[in-house]
Amino acid sequence: MKKFFKFGCGGLIALLVIFIVLVVVIGGNESEKNKENTNNDVDKTEADVTEVDVNVKDAEIYKNEIVVHLDAFQDEYDKHWTNNWVPTFEGVSNGTVDAYKAYETLNSLEKYYTGLGNKIRNTDLPKLSKENQKLLKNYLSDLQSAILTRSRAASEAADMFDKGEFKPSEMEKIQSTVVYADQEVVSALVERTTLEQKLGLVE
Repeated sequence: MKKFFKFGCGGLIALLVIFIVLVVVIGGNESEKNKENTNNDVDKTEADVTEVDVNVKDAEIYKNEIVVHLDAFQDEYDKHWTNNWVPTFEGVSNGTVDAYKAYETLNSLEKYYTGLGNKIRNTDLPKLSKENQKLLKNYLSDLQSAILTRSRAASEAADMFDKGEFKPSEMEKIQSTVVYADQEVVSALVERTTLEQKLGLVE
């Protein structure tokens, strides 16, 4: 009985020691996890603050040094189309513009858009932070694509008047080119709007 009691006490002590060790280990692990979670929360908060600071800085650069150029690019993109392409085809339809005048106008429009594309490519804009710069670059790339596509449409139309080939298939081809340019400029505007929302400039 004594041996049993002695063994039993030893067993209880051993169990007690194991329990204490487990409590210490588990408690240590929980402490480490809590510490790790706290560090992660701090890192996340610091990252959020840093991103806000970056966007505030980028917003100032964008408003003061970039937006004026983007507005001018878009204005030129729309204005010359409205003032040349639209009146030319309306004039041809109602007989106020002949094939020679149409060819001259469309040929000039092709050259204008080619020049506008080069102007955008050669304009040195201030750099933004990595993610914002990517959005700006995508906007400019899509806008340039739209410009060059309109240039191609003007070239195709000028060629049609030069050859006097007013075939339905030619007209459809030119119209498809115009529609594609419209799609590209919409993509450009989506990129610009996304950038301005990220910078807190639009809701």
